[in-house]
Amino acid sequence: MGGSPLPGADRHGSAQGRQDHAAPAPVPGRDVPALEDPHVVAGIRSDPRSFMEELRRPAILHEIQNTPEIMAHVRTRIDAAFPSCTG
Repeated sequence: MGGSPLPGADRHGSAQGRQDHAAPAPVPGRDVPALEDPHVVAGIRSDPRSFMEELRRPAILHEIQNTPEIMAHVRTRIDAAFPSCTG
């Protein structure tokens, strides 16, 4: 596994070293929203809280840089799940 020191995060490979931009293969039991789809991105931008509430976890947020609006919501959820890591 990619291994990240942060709870709730896992890295797989280097973004700079990867030339393809294909979405990850489906993982059983995980949501992989299409964050490169303009309609999905528009929905997230209009209501990021609802997107996060409807997201089945664990999830893979591939291309999350397209929706920076959800980063605060992701952090809030991680902080709530791992309170000992936030202080």
